[in-house]
Amino acid sequence: MSTAVKESAKGSKQNTGKSFWSEQYVMAERWQSDLKFDKDELRFLKKLIDKYFLWLIDEKHLETTQKVANRLSHFEKNTLATEAKVARHMHHLAALIENPSLPNASTCENEHNTLKKALADLQMELRAVKKEIFQLAEHVMDSNKAQRLLSSK
Repeated sequence: MSTAVKESAKGSKQNTGKSFWSEQYVMAERWQSDLKFDKDELRFLKKLIDKYFLWLIDEKHLETTQKVANRLSHFEKNTLATEAKVARHMHHLAALIENPSLPNASTCENEHNTLKKALADLQMELRAVKKEIFQLAEHVMDSNKAQRLLSSK
């Protein structure tokens, strides 16, 4: 049995055509764009915490704020590492677009699938951190509002 038939029997969609690699490249470009946006959003969220929350919150929220800030830093490290992997992957894809018969095609496809999962995990992590920040902001605003109401009487 030929390798192509074996791969087909396994359910693999081993494509090696130029258009397949071009589609993968376009997807990687979107990933790059998403990561840039995530970095901008991350920069804003860090500024929000650093410049506004820390002087607004009382001691009971300080620990939570520090934990959220640490999670943002962790997310930033993961984003930078993933961004480097995507750039390297795009280089591999560009080579395959130029020469679809290169021997590293299956490795590149595996790399693509691994990155797809990593990016989905990053997005889930970002959503979770943003949810924590929004909840914290709500608590800070509510407690600040209550303090103003009490001090105005």
